[in-house]
Amino acid sequence: DILLHDFSIDLPEGFSGRGTFAVRNQGRHQHELNLAELPEDTQLTQRVVTKWAKTGRSGIDAHEVAGLFVVGPGTTVLLDLDLRAGNYVALCGFRDESGPHAALGMWDQFNVR
Repeated sequence: DILLHDFSIDLPEGFSGRGTFAVRNQGRHQHELNLAELPEDTQLTQRVVTKWAKTGRSGIDAHEVAGLFVVGPGTTVLLDLDLRAGNYVALCGFRDESGPHAALGMWDQFNVR
């Protein structure tokens, strides 16, 4: 399972980026799940992700590869993935009265081997 919380994303242990995953929103807010491939040597920081979430510009050559639009609280959605080896970020692009969720720490960088 990929778990969406208020405001974090938990990828399963040993996440391979391949297979069918249950994306579960365990928070009280609506969330999204966006997956983007990053250049190999990129190491994201909260400052960069906050700028990206607020402006849509990261200064990084990121390419969105998969995602889910609004996943309501208590909802589970299945997501089929077949990510190639590389460097990725999972983030919530949803904005509400709390602000952009990625700017609140709702992101996780990971590698697929």
